[in-house]
Amino acid sequence: MKGFYSVLKTCEPYERFVFITGVGKFLKVSIFSDLNNLTDISMNDDHATMCGYTEKELLEYFQNQLIDLAKHNNEEYNSFLQGVKEWYDGYKFSPDAENVFNPVSLAKFIENKGRFNNYWFETGSPSIIIKLMKNKSVNIDEVVKKSYSEDYFTAFMPSSISFIALMYQTGYLTIKSWSVTNRVTCYKLGFPNFEVEQSFYRRLIMDVNDINGLCGTLSFDLRSAFGENNINEAMDLLKTFFSGIPYDIQVVSEKYYQSIFYSVFKSVGISVNTEVKTSNGRIDAVVETDKNVYIFEFKLDKSAEVALDQITNKEYYEPYLNLGKKITLIGANFNSETRKMSDWVKKEL
Repeated sequence: MKGFYSVLKTCEPYERFVFITGVGKFLKVSIFSDLNNLTDISMNDDHATMCGYTEKELLEYFQNQLIDLAKHNNEEYNSFLQGVKEWYDGYKFSPDAENVFNPVSLAKFIENKGRFNNYWFETGSPSIIIKLMKNKSVNIDEVVKKSYSEDYFTAFMPSSISFIALMYQTGYLTIKSWSVTNRVTCYKLGFPNFEVEQSFYRRLIMDVNDINGLCGTLSFDLRSAFGENNINEAMDLLKTFFSGIPYDIQVVSEKYYQSIFYSVFKSVGISVNTEVKTSNGRIDAVVETDKNVYIFEFKLDKSAEVALDQITNKEYYEPYLNLGKKITLIGANFNSETRKMSDWVKKEL
């Protein structure tokens, strides 16, 4: 690479415009020593929308196609357009810039007659990201709750790859919001849209479970079970999933099982939050559907009853009493020897 840049430098009299792009941006490397007059436009407001369609551009160039596609799929246009935004919009490449739609996914979406699918996921696999998550025991839910300075996620050392920087640079995370404290700008990162979020978690689940075709079956069955408030079936499905995780990639800790639990629900499109703060502690996980709220507590080498008692004694359910939904408390225990969910109990309020 250094040789390539050296040639660019020596040919400056013949060059009018040079544009270089790629995934990774490295710190403290010598390859740029021969080409040191670059202008980095990665987070420049004037160029932040060049790699995707803004909503204005979407409606200017594709509105007629979207109207036809909405009719083709028997959907009301505004609802259909909102679905397109939720699935394919959301990339932000500079704090004050507009969001942009993924142009590849949008093109494939139109080409496939408005069928919502994970088109972007087909263009590549996040194998290195999944490997980093395993090695560093990363909890992605905790990652997106924190704030980061720009230098934390825009570049990394080749000898020490930053998980946050790699997620951002490969498009799995984007800027969601920003704030300035003491003249230091900090950013909140998150998945840009539903397509990317679901694709990431499905890939993660496929990587930790050896059961072929489980993701498709699990998605349908788990959504149906929780949608119909069939907790027995739902927990049986989860037990089956955890049983399929090879022993040699498991980390024996409550956090590990909590992280996998969270990933399962995200991958199948069910609303879930972990480490939910209350006035009396933190809830391990909260799952919500249209009519139900499920509050989970996990234990390792104890008992499901102990987990359930913690929910009850600390009244984790109180913030959800006024939602008008049925509340179910669920305690689950994992066995470190068998590496399986050994037992679970529930209590309905």
